[in-house]
Amino acid sequence: MTCQMGVLWLSLEISGKPAHAAMASQGSSAVDVALALFAGLKTLESEWNEPANRHHCYSHHPKPINFNLGKIQGGEWTSSVPSMCRLDVRIGFYPEKTVEQIKEEVEARLQALFLAHPSHLSSQYQVTYGGFQAQGCEIDMNQPVITSLQRTYADVIGEVLPLVTFEGATDARFFNLYGGIPATCYGPVGGSIHGIDEWVSINSMMDVTKVLAVFIARWCGLNRAQ
Repeated sequence: MTCQMGVLWLSLEISGKPAHAAMASQGSSAVDVALALFAGLKTLESEWNEPANRHHCYSHHPKPINFNLGKIQGGEWTSSVPSMCRLDVRIGFYPEKTVEQIKEEVEARLQALFLAHPSHLSSQYQVTYGGFQAQGCEIDMNQPVITSLQRTYADVIGEVLPLVTFEGATDARFFNLYGGIPATCYGPVGGSIHGIDEWVSINSMMDVTKVLAVFIARWCGLNRAQ
């Protein structure tokens, strides 16, 4: 892994004005406002994905930035205009941005969207943060630990170690950003991450085990057994 995204989790809580469904125009649907705000927020995702706005690590990626509506809760019952709605949203952002910068951009966009919505006078919204508030990072691929891993892979597998950029976040950021310790992620081939039938190749796992064993022996200065 050469680069990884920053990730921000936010919750958007909207309160509306309840009314009987037969007189829905007398109320203000918190669910309608919430969905409109998220749809508008996706325009920010599109802007960040524009080639001119990309971090250089992701210049050739088909869609590096993703805003995900991971959870939605709202409404009281079928024949009532919903008075509340909560969205839990995951925001991806480029390594050169800080968490605070992203919060400012997202909150400014939400405020503009809310004020432009027809129901803004009879609704309210609040943004809160919890969970991930993680800055991304670009990894220095010239660090000795990285170049040693690449040489070991070439010696053991007989190929050049594939390089990947990651559209998510990993714990490697803690070492690189805060610990002064060069770190990357290296592992087996797999698929369907966080989905149904997530899988990993057993043959690839065996290759990774061999590479790591030789890498550790070389890095720690072990001698070949007699």
